[in-house]
Amino acid sequence: MKLSHRKNIYYWKTDRPYGEGNVQRPNNADVQDLTVLLRNYLVNYFRIDLIDLRPGNGQGNHVTFLADYPDTTYFIRIENGPEMDDYMDVESAVLKKVNAIGVPSPRVFHSDKSRLHVPFAIQIIEYIDCVDLNVLDKDGKLDILPIAEKIGAYVAKWQSITFKKFGLFDAAAFATDNALVGFHDNYRDYFFLKLGQASSISEADFFPGKETGGRNKSTGRKPSSPAGYFARLSGTQRPRTMEHPG
Repeated sequence: MKLSHRKNIYYWKTDRPYGEGNVQRPNNADVQDLTVLLRNYLVNYFRIDLIDLRPGNGQGNHVTFLADYPDTTYFIRIENGPEMDDYMDVESAVLKKVNAIGVPSPRVFHSDKSRLHVPFAIQIIEYIDCVDLNVLDKDGKLDILPIAEKIGAYVAKWQSITFKKFGLFDAAAFATDNALVGFHDNYRDYFFLKLGQASSISEADFFPGKETGGRNKSTGRKPSSPAGYFARLSGTQRPRTMEHPG
């Protein structure tokens, strides 16, 4: 997805043409090909002292890897979706801003959405060696209430970062001026962009009928947990331009 195409998108995961599959999920042969390409890229354009490259087992919207070096391990996200999305550098810039004001977040070491050397965009960030909250939540081991206050404080902190205009960021403006600028002149235009249109999040996601075996009739997916649902919902309610990376 190139440059200004995000202008008419309110929430990336539901409004984009490939909302049900925003990356090319690789089979074993594809993973091997990706690994070879990524290994060569890392050696030539990042660090030459790569020891090992292994699957990252990420649960997000990208193919992920772990790259082991003598002194550290990096987490790598690859965007290889059919739209040739060019947003990776914008995501990296946002992450750097959030990190800079003291919100705990991975450091960004490298970002390249150009696809000049490989047919995918790459982001290399700090590897945090712990179980992520999504896994803990799915396993029923995440006690949300004790950490909710701290999470809310961090949300308020990153929302103190302001930008010009509203909505998703204009990748063209970032590419030319290194500026994080939204597409919409006022928040009203952004808020009402998709209001009233069908959403992929429905009541059935929360309360599926017994006859469906606990799955949504239209999607066949199991319902999201309340924590996951409201996390996604809150991602569409930010008063300033800030899209979650991934």
